Amino acid sequence: MAKSTKQLEDEVLRFLDTLGAEKPQITTGLKGLEYYLTLAATNFVLKVQDNLNKEGKVDTGKLINELEQTAISQDANSLSITIGYPAGSEAAKYYDYVNKGVKGYKSQRPNSPYSFKEARPLPSKAMVLNIAKWLRRNASIGRMTKENTIITKGQRKQKSLSKMVDENKRLKSLAFAVAKSIKMKGIKRSGYFDDAVQQYFGPEFSNRVSKIVGREIIINVKATKPDGNNNQ
Repeated sequence: MAKSTKQLEDEVLRFLDTLGAEKPQITTGLKGLEYYLTLAATNFVLKVQDNLNKEGKVDTGKLINELEQTAISQDANSLSITIGYPAGSEAAKYYDYVNKGVKGYKSQRPNSPYSFKEARPLPSKAMVLNIAKWLRRNASIGRMTKENTIITKGQRKQKSLSKMVDENKRLKSLAFAVAKSIKMKGIKRSGYFDDAVQQYFGPEFSNRVSKIVGREIIINVKATKPDGNNNQ
């Protein structure tokens, strides 16, 4: 489970306190800041996973499994860390539709930069095929799930889809009807990615970084012993 940003800050400050308790020595680099960035990135990934599971958006697993976090890199002026879906990955092609949603041509909801423009043309063969595969996958899982073991939104959806597929013998026709409905009503925003960005790298991020760097500078100054005397 992902930790809150306050928990991350407290963990880093405790880490810095242990550095300050060590034998005084000249230190270089911002170890606390690097530690905080690593913790924030790791917990961002965990939060994305939590959000996907909570919203019942786990299907093929690509949105979870293809999310990558790099090591921290440093140049003369900055520290940086990269988190996201690699260019060319399957998840990179569609994650933001799940994240921000897609506006239906009739409902005009949700408020999203993406939209289905109109009823025509009819859903493409590729769209219908992908929905048919989605129906088959989830219905198969739903059939194996017992009613008294259902605890998540995703499990409830899978159970519902299994009943829908079983009641409609022609999967292709059902997939076409679902595709038409999606174009008309749109795809609901999940915010699984943007909400995690806001939590870990939003307005509070700069304040927490400033607090950690300030503590780290104090520790570094105290750890330096010019001419045998501590600078206070």
